Amino acid sequence: MGDNSREFPIIFPNHSLLVNKLASLNRKERFWLVRQAIGAESFDKLSEDFLNDISRKLSIKIPEDAWWAMDYHIDWIAAVLSTDSSNLETDGPNDKGLYDNTKNFPSDEGGVSIDPIIKGTQQDFDLIIAFENNIILCEAKGAGSWDRKQMDSKVCRIRSLLTLAQSYDPEIDIKLVLISPKSRNETKVHLNSDGSKNTCWPKEFLYPNEDNFLKPFKIDLDFGYAEKSLFRVERVNGRTANKKFYKDFRILRYNALKTNRDSGKR
Repeated sequence: MGDNSREFPIIFPNHSLLVNKLASLNRKERFWLVRQAIGAESFDKLSEDFLNDISRKLSIKIPEDAWWAMDYHIDWIAAVLSTDSSNLETDGPNDKGLYDNTKNFPSDEGGVSIDPIIKGTQQDFDLIIAFENNIILCEAKGAGSWDRKQMDSKVCRIRSLLTLAQSYDPEIDIKLVLISPKSRNETKVHLNSDGSKNTCWPKEFLYPNEDNFLKPFKIDLDFGYAEKSLFRVERVNGRTANKKFYKDFRILRYNALKTNRDSGKR
């Protein structure tokens, strides 16, 4: 394959090439800052309770040494699933060593559409967990509310990842878990009268919950000591004459366990 220094480094010898490739693209400063602040020994492994919660929800067993990262870009996952070698830098098929950034992806109409693999956006998932041939993507909402349009956009990107994974390794399994306070109403996927979905959400990301609805896999977000002692800042009394800022602001108590409507407009 050429110069070994250009290969994805095997950071974790006990993990798969997939995990090592994902780890090699983890450039988020926040991850490394928090790791340094907390200390690697406490930081590198996710808690047993957290892994057990997700394992039970997805009916899988996540090992205690599963690799993880935060704010992980979807483009990075797409890049990993589009490179069929262990080469860190481009080892593409054409004479310039480049990969084609276009691919035929399934469309909502049942056909195919030509779309870019790497979109050059900041779109990411709050947490990624990977082990063997498994990728678990986690999206969290705490004080914010679930935005159906935003989630549909991310899930459509995951559907593209599933297509890439089929070419990379059909054994790769990608799952999505939503994480929010117990009372927070997560997005629902409505079924058409014939039982089909009216959205691009893959069926493996959902489970039956009630008549005509499917719901994503979800675990509760624990606010710990701050559960009932959070406050929020709200601008009020309209904009000033020059329309550059609001006239006043106020600070209100925020209860993380209340629904989005109960907690007021932010």
